[in-house]
Amino acid sequence: MAGGYRVARADERPCRGCGDVSPGRVDDHRTLSPPWGRQRRDDRLLRLPQSRIIVNTFPVATPATATDPGGSPVPHIARRLHVPAWWVTGPILLYVILVLGGVTMSSIGISGLRQDAAHPRGHMISEALAIRTDEYLTSTPLSIGITATGSTADLNPLTAPEGFFTMFPSGPVSSVVLFDGTVLRLGTFLPDQMLIAARWWLPFLLLALGAPSFFKTLTGSRYIGFFAAALIVFSPASAWWSFSPIGVLGFTIAGAAALQHCAKDLAEGRRWRAGAWGALSAVLLARTPLHYQPWAIVIAPTILFAAVVALLADRAKRRTNLIAVVGTGTAAVLLLGGVLLENVASIRASLGTVYPGGRVASGAPNPLQELLGATSLGHLRNTTVIAPTPANCRRPSLSWRCGRSWSWPPATPSATVPSARPSSP
Repeated sequence: MAGGYRVARADERPCRGCGDVSPGRVDDHRTLSPPWGRQRRDDRLLRLPQSRIIVNTFPVATPATATDPGGSPVPHIARRLHVPAWWVTGPILLYVILVLGGVTMSSIGISGLRQDAAHPRGHMISEALAIRTDEYLTSTPLSIGITATGSTADLNPLTAPEGFFTMFPSGPVSSVVLFDGTVLRLGTFLPDQMLIAARWWLPFLLLALGAPSFFKTLTGSRYIGFFAAALIVFSPASAWWSFSPIGVLGFTIAGAAALQHCAKDLAEGRRWRAGAWGALSAVLLARTPLHYQPWAIVIAPTILFAAVVALLADRAKRRTNLIAVVGTGTAAVLLLGGVLLENVASIRASLGTVYPGGRVASGAPNPLQELLGATSLGHLRNTTVIAPTPANCRRPSLSWRCGRSWSWPPATPSATVPSARPSSP
C-alpha cells in the first residue's frame, strides 16, 4: 500500500464525513488530521494560515520478493486450498510412492520360499535375513493369504479361530479397529503387493505424522518429534524385531496426537472437527492392548499418561480437555470390548496352550551390560539354527546386522503356508 497527500488551501471547505475538500467521494479518503473545528481553533491561536493534510490511500502493485511473496498468487491459492505443511505432505507422498511401488522390507523373498530360486520374480536390494522367521513364515504369509482369498475366515474345523492374535479382523468391530487388516480383503480387486506394502508402512506413516504433532503440543517444538521418530526407526531393537516396536509406537503416538487435536478443536468450538479427531483417536488407541503385550504394557501407558496430564494441567481449558479425554477414552474402551467379545473363542483356546497361554516370566535383575549394551545379542553371531523350515537356511550366517532386505513385489510362496494358531481344547 502507498499513499499520496495534498495540502488544502485555507478557503476550501472540507467534507464533514472525511474532511476532503471534494466531498463527492468520501468512501476512499482518510484524514490523519484532527477534526476541522479543532484545527481552526488551534490555527487561530497560533496565527497560522488554515491548512490541512489529506491522505488519499490507494493500492499500489508491488513486485514479489523472496521475503515478501505476497505479489505471487501461488501462496494465496495454497492458503485457500489449505495445503498442509511439508512435514505432513512429505511423509504422505513418500508413503504413496512406496505403496504404488509395492516396496516392503520383508524377508519373504528368501530363496527357500521362491517358486524358482534360479529365476526370482521382482527385485531385491541386499539379501533376505533368515533369522526373523516370525515375519516371513508367519505374519507376511498370513497377509498374502488374505489378499489371495479376500477373506480372513478360518476354514479348518480342527483349529480355533486365530482372532486378534494375528491382528486381523474377525467381526464388524474388529474390522474397524484393525482397519489395516480389513483393507487386505481388497486383494481380489487390487494388486496384492500394494495392499501388503500399505499395511507394512502404515505404522511408519503414523509415527512420522504423529510424533511432530505430539511433541509440538508438549514442548512447543516439532523438531523434537522428528528426532524421536528417527531414534525409533533406526533403533537396533526395531531392526532386530522386524520393526514390530514401530507398530506399537506409531499407533499410540498418533492416537495421542489425535486426542490433543480433539481437545484443541473442542476448546475452540469446532465440535464436528473435534468429534472426527476423537473418533480417530479412539480407533487408534483401542488396538493398543492388542499389540505384543510386554511392549504395550510398558510403552503405551507412558505415552498416554504424558498426553492426558498435559491436557488436564491447562487450567483455562481443563473442562473441555476433560470432556475430550473422557469421551475419547470411553469410545476406545467400548471398541476394545467389542473386539474382545468377537474373539472369546480364540482367547479361551489360547489360555489352554503352553505358548502363549502358559508362558509365565517373573521379574529378575538385569546386568549392567544388558542395560547399556543395546540388545546384547552379539553371541548369536555363532549360533546355529536347528531344523529351519526354508531349505536354504540350514547353515545361515547370523551376523548382527541392522539392515533389512527390500523387495517388490513380495514373492508368493510355492505352496500354501498353514496358519500358526492354537488348537481348540
